[in-house]
Amino acid sequence: MFNIEMLKAYEGDSLWIEFGSPGDTHHIIIDAGRKGTYRDLLKKIESAGQPIDLFVMTHVDDDHIFGAIPLLGDNRINKDTFKDIWYNCYSHLDKSVARRPPLDRLGPKNGEVFAALLLKKQYRWNEHFSGGDSVVIPGTAELPAVDVAGMKLTILSPTWTELEKMKTFWEDELVGLEPNSPEEALEIFSDRRDLQPDVLGDLVDVDDLLENEYRSDDKEPNGSSIAFLAEYDGRAVLFTGDAHPPVIENSIKQLLRERSVPRLKLDAFKISHHGSKNNTSQALLELLDCRRFLISTNGTRHKHPDKEAIARIVHRNHAEAEPTELYFNYRSDWNAVWDDDGLKSDWNYKTFYPPNGKVLTLSEEPVRE
Repeated sequence: MFNIEMLKAYEGDSLWIEFGSPGDTHHIIIDAGRKGTYRDLLKKIESAGQPIDLFVMTHVDDDHIFGAIPLLGDNRINKDTFKDIWYNCYSHLDKSVARRPPLDRLGPKNGEVFAALLLKKQYRWNEHFSGGDSVVIPGTAELPAVDVAGMKLTILSPTWTELEKMKTFWEDELVGLEPNSPEEALEIFSDRRDLQPDVLGDLVDVDDLLENEYRSDDKEPNGSSIAFLAEYDGRAVLFTGDAHPPVIENSIKQLLRERSVPRLKLDAFKISHHGSKNNTSQALLELLDCRRFLISTNGTRHKHPDKEAIARIVHRNHAEAEPTELYFNYRSDWNAVWDDDGLKSDWNYKTFYPPNGKVLTLSEEPVRE
């Protein structure tokens, strides 16, 4: 058996190869197309039910590598998913180095991000080539050949001439990022939602999310937001626009001093910036006595709410007698992940989505969970 499937990779490439005999099948992936392709690849990998023998990332053009970045970043994929990954990063382009970078060092930007993820998650990388050397024709009389589960792969490209030209191109293309900078590359991965795995169907681990570093929003337009506490008929609701957490924190601390109370009691909190992870801090939540949280977004542009923001909210109140209540004005791919019975039970919260487009309000009892 030797089957080749061309996955829907938009204008790019992503090939799924299956070979072997009944009861002894093997798989090779070549490239990952655009981001949409990653979902199909993930399904293929999961259905295979065994490690993939080889994943070849041929080069760093977006229509080949873009889908691989969310794939490697997805928490359903780990270092044991692939027996080896072939990929020439910036270090492999230099004949004097010719090896993958060590952990404290790491091509154009997406190539740098791909390499950083390989290092961070400790994927096997160019193991067929002296445990990490470049995938290259060395210039000797015999072309290098590798046996992968009985399939012979003979390397036909690139040569050192092509890799050295690519090194110059790589350096010219990188703007605002130094080559071999894994920490900077991982910051790019963290900041760019288009590179990250989809939330839909992704596993959520609240404890892991709480470990992610918090960085406060510092964008000037968001900082100019008008935020206020609205109080009427014994009820209090905090409306924050997209305001920066430190500003809100300082104002609430002043209000607590003026009222001589330890925490601000709220009937609801419309969280800042649609649930961005940079606008809901643990420090802010500690100042509040609140169990109802309102999140306003359909998530289509910035994929809000961020998982980290919701994790902080449900963690803050999970030991309380009354459950936390999360109110969404849409059901979307980005918030539906929280509508999970196991998560609700573990973290003592409820989710409310609008029936038939109707937005729930605090003056009514929720009609359904």
